[in-house]
Amino acid sequence: IDGSLFLSDNCRLNANTARDQGGGLCLAYYAGAEIVQAQICNNVSSNLGGGVYANYASVDAYDSVIAANHAETRGGGMCLENETYAGVNATERPMLVQSNSASAGGGVWVGSNCTFAAYAFDSQPFTIGGNSARAEGGGVAVSNGSFSAVGDVRISANTAGLDGGGLHAQAASQLAFAMAGAGAWIHANSASNGGGLCARDADTFCQLYGVLLGGDTPAEGNYAGANGGGAALFDGAMLDAVSIKVRHNRSNLNGGGVYAYRSRVDVNSDAMSIANPMLPDTWFTHNRATNDSIY
Repeated sequence: IDGSLFLSDNCRLNANTARDQGGGLCLAYYAGAEIVQAQICNNVSSNLGGGVYANYASVDAYDSVIAANHAETRGGGMCLENETYAGVNATERPMLVQSNSASAGGGVWVGSNCTFAAYAFDSQPFTIGGNSARAEGGGVAVSNGSFSAVGDVRISANTAGLDGGGLHAQAASQLAFAMAGAGAWIHANSASNGGGLCARDADTFCQLYGVLLGGDTPAEGNYAGANGGGAALFDGAMLDAVSIKVRHNRSNLNGGGVYAYRSRVDVNSDAMSIANPMLPDTWFTHNRATNDSIY
């Protein structure tokens, strides 16, 4: 599509295939799509974007399900490339990106100069869960792009063969995750490095504000087969963590909670947390590693 598209009221794009891009939906060259309470499921692309592929385009999705799609290369659920904007919102119903798979970005791939903005309010969660990547970014992979999440957004039970079970950011990407209302949660994800979150390269910046990184029980924690059960940073990446809980994460080697190699981690508690009981102090607790919890 190189014009505009509106999908709504339980409209379904189901069990379609593409040889190259966009198994369910392909948007290119300034096309726009609005997806409202629709389902994009069981689609396959031999290359990019199993469910949705967008290139120089815009996508607004509300209260929809993007599930069980597959792309051989990038973006099992959604693949954004070349200055594409995607606004994904949970308003009247939960929003789900679930059980998708790809080599990178099992749930979502956010490419060069692209923006993915997620919002979840009014007691309706937005979940990126149960997605898988053979390499990096089981839930979300960001490469020279921007990913932001505000509200009750949950990155849950995603897996990656290499880096970033929940989230992976590289190549001067920007990643921001902030609590509002019920909270934000990165939990039960797994990878070789950075079970919950992995960031690589100079000028890659990640910010977590009021987020629970891990869980209230060991089963809800993130896991790394090597380094950084909760989060792993490499080669100049930066993490700014404010009023977060890092809890019940584990790794087989270093950094059950957080691992940083030639990278910077700033950890603070927001002064407003004293007056706002919804905003926690910063805690590192019940994380486990063969060597150190914080490495």
